Amino acid sequence: GGIAAVDWSPTDDFIAVGLNTPGTQLVRVYRFDEGAGTLTDQTSAYVGESTAAVQDVSWKSDGTALVIGRVAAAGTDFRMYSFDKTAVTLSLVGGFDIPASVNSVHWSVNGAFVAEGDSTSQLGVYLGMTTGTNDELILENVRTILSSNVRFEKPVRSKGSCILNGTNNTI
Repeated sequence: GGIAAVDWSPTDDFIAVGLNTPGTQLVRVYRFDEGAGTLTDQTSAYVGESTAAVQDVSWKSDGTALVIGRVAAAGTDFRMYSFDKTAVTLSLVGGFDIPASVNSVHWSVNGAFVAEGDSTSQLGVYLGMTTGTNDELILENVRTILSSNVRFEKPVRSKGSCILNGTNNTI
């Protein structure tokens, strides 16, 4: 048990940590004070992740969102949170179940895509996972084909030219 993943916000002094010890707050955000040389657990960012081990965490390039990958059987193995830098809070935007443990997650450099790798050696790339001003999921100029059921925790909005093909899956 212990720390499974660490990612430093590319724009600030926040560090996201994923833990794999059930029964604890498994997603944490710390603030690093360079002058004092201290780390402070930002309890205002707790989101109640306490049952499924977190395998990986990744900040979006502008520091406004965090994705996490969790072990299989967690129900929603891939989750995305918006991050409010002022209030230092995470808010669940959405997530979905992947039929395996999500071992690795990472945002693209431009923040338009998220890649995940799972325990069955499958790689997935997800388009348009960005947050708007109301913690909504925005799909912008994307073609999305679902290979499994998807559950959104926040409103979803499309911009530009979007195609969503559920391929007989539940949205």
